[in-house]
Amino acid sequence: MVARYGGEEFAVILPDTPLEQARQLAETMRHAVLGLNIEHKESPYGVVTITLGASKLDLQKNMQADELFRQSDEALYKGKEAGRNRVVVYEHP
Repeated sequence: MVARYGGEEFAVILPDTPLEQARQLAETMRHAVLGLNIEHKESPYGVVTITLGASKLDLQKNMQADELFRQSDEALYKGKEAGRNRVVVYEHP
């Protein structure tokens, strides 16, 4: 399921998907957008790119959806701070 989450953010919910598979899908999405080659003069890449943050819902720790979104958002902003146009997976302690 894909849904708009905020002004320019989207959430992609992938039930029963291992985190590594989610990371691979996120990379596929990133490359697909990059491959569209849509001009964006203000971007350091010159084209539209996307940055993705990923996390997993840990039901064994009784994790709630708001924590999943917080972790994904943290990973997203790490990617933006690192230069954008990348996938970052939340590092679970």
